[in-house]
Amino acid sequence: MMMKRLKYFVPFLLACSSVVFSADLYEYKVEQSYVVIEGNSSQGSYFPANPGPVQPTSYQKALDSHQIPRLTITGEPGWIHLNEIAWKTFYDHIREPVSYSFNGREVPARPSSQFSDNEYFWDQCLIKAGFARYAHRDINTRGGLDSFFSVQHLSGFIPREILSDGRENRLFPGQHLLLRLDSEPVPPPEMLNVMRGVNAVYNIVTHYLYSIYYRRQKSQIRQQVQPLIQIYTEENKNNPPLAAHAEWQAFLLSRDTDRLKRVLHALREHTRWLESQRQIKEGELKGLFWQRVMASGMDNLPSQFQHWKAFQTEAAGLEKPDYYDLLIRKNDASFDISAQMKLHYDAMANIEAQLNYPENAKVWQTKSDRLKSLINQCMWDDEYRFYFNVNKSCNNKDQTYTLSGYWALYANIANPLPGQSDAQVSEVSQSF
Repeated sequence: MMMKRLKYFVPFLLACSSVVFSADLYEYKVEQSYVVIEGNSSQGSYFPANPGPVQPTSYQKALDSHQIPRLTITGEPGWIHLNEIAWKTFYDHIREPVSYSFNGREVPARPSSQFSDNEYFWDQCLIKAGFARYAHRDINTRGGLDSFFSVQHLSGFIPREILSDGRENRLFPGQHLLLRLDSEPVPPPEMLNVMRGVNAVYNIVTHYLYSIYYRRQKSQIRQQVQPLIQIYTEENKNNPPLAAHAEWQAFLLSRDTDRLKRVLHALREHTRWLESQRQIKEGELKGLFWQRVMASGMDNLPSQFQHWKAFQTEAAGLEKPDYYDLLIRKNDASFDISAQMKLHYDAMANIEAQLNYPENAKVWQTKSDRLKSLINQCMWDDEYRFYFNVNKSCNNKDQTYTLSGYWALYANIANPLPGQSDAQVSEVSQSF
């Protein structure tokens, strides 16, 4: 009878327990959660007050007034139809103006990916560098990035994600976290008799009694999990540094020098934060940049998730892994942000030169050239013929193929193949 009861008792315990026993290592599931950072009046200090908003119009009016490109391709009606659908979608994704109560600013109507009710920094960069630069005469394509420049911190930091009212929204996406408590679990004495008998039954019951025991220590587990959540949200709070590149690409069509003047200070301060918080300061990888998976914008990169899991596993074997102290372990370099920073430096050099700051432009170009050299020396793999993330040393590449490697073409990092000219590499990169 006892065996029969245990048959139904064990699944019940499994359903109730959030901590799974495995030697002295435990897996704890943290649900997806958000940390909302309240805004303050100092945000947006590097960005001048906005000019009057430009009202959006319709796709058809824009097309009739020749404000957006019209394709003429013989024999390919599907491509023409696809272009029409893309532009209609763009005009269907215009958001209304929003006022930020904490700093008295208003962001005008803006293009949006409308992925959710929130806005994402790199979404707005890609919109500005793509569709928006062609539609600048018709609608206010500045509004999207303005919504982020208007909440920039005094440190130069620009949030990855903001709510419609401008406050930051930092995400912990939910994970199974590996934990190890300081002391071994001891089942309550009154339960010891239940665990006598067949070894298999003994092991199963012990397994779930330990789970019950740890459910009584949820406060201790939370104390371990909270610092990890804090670290994770801090390390994933930014998005790819593409704003300067987007502003320069938009300028090439708009020739709006006043716009460059308005964003220059914000971009300089953003660079200061990136170099302070995301550039590796010592060791063999010094000068390259790092970021975590949610910060990359490409949230499902296998290389990044595997890297995070490796950190967890390694930390769980430490003497006192109360949480995974990644803040002192910035010895891994990510290829995508390193390549994007090369793009960023190029754009900053172009913007400074356009605004008659030749000495500043020279500094940015020197940084771009140096970073390109570092990337090619350290992140290129001759055997696999690809660019990879590296950990601790240039010889320790993760050798996981991901789309992020193709930033090498777009950022003009890849060197020409034998018999290929720099111009041919540049032509490929511009078509990427």
